[in-house]
Amino acid sequence: MYCNCQSHPINGGNRLYEIYPTWDIGWFPHYSNEIENIIRSDIYSRLQSLVLPAASSKLTQLIFRGEFPRLNICHLGRCELIILPLSMTIPLQNLRQLTIRTRRQNGCQFETILLACSSLMHLDFSCDDVIPSFIFINHCFPSMKYLRLGRLKNLFFHNGQFDFLLSIFPNLLQFQLTANQCRENVETIKFREIAHYLRHRCPSLKILVLCIYARTYALVFFYR
Repeated sequence: MYCNCQSHPINGGNRLYEIYPTWDIGWFPHYSNEIENIIRSDIYSRLQSLVLPAASSKLTQLIFRGEFPRLNICHLGRCELIILPLSMTIPLQNLRQLTIRTRRQNGCQFETILLACSSLMHLDFSCDDVIPSFIFINHCFPSMKYLRLGRLKNLFFHNGQFDFLLSIFPNLLQFQLTANQCRENVETIKFREIAHYLRHRCPSLKILVLCIYARTYALVFFYR
């Protein structure tokens, strides 16, 4: 199986451990049942690290149902569409790193993942959808250091949405965000306000990458 994954070491704790391409566009790893067939049920309880180019929804659901209790690192790459009812997930206290990149994924799964994985230090999540207002989360996640959110739709930066997102991750060292602006209500991006949010909410931030797609242009902002 071919996958153009990349591996970069963490440099002084300030660099994201990247095993997949930075951008989702043009990246379509091939999924194979052969890989998941190797992950037999008799090793579920012993598995501590799992890194795949792509994963099925069945495997993802098994993970969030607690079938891999010792799992510490879990990078699932390009996933099939997943449905994670909050009532069917259990706390994954040992999980520290997680990657789930899914096309046409329901954005509400982002909250479910955070609730189930409250001890994450690294989260790479793509959904190609709107992330709705949280219903259950009313606290922050101080352990989160590296956060990548890809292909969010209709994200607004100046209505409190972006500020709230930062407020629940106060100790971020690196943050990468790729988002599409709302086509019906294109927002004027005020970078001074964004800088104020960042200084106030994430004082330890070392690396910031913003990629904002509007109707007629794409804006990329990089800070280090």
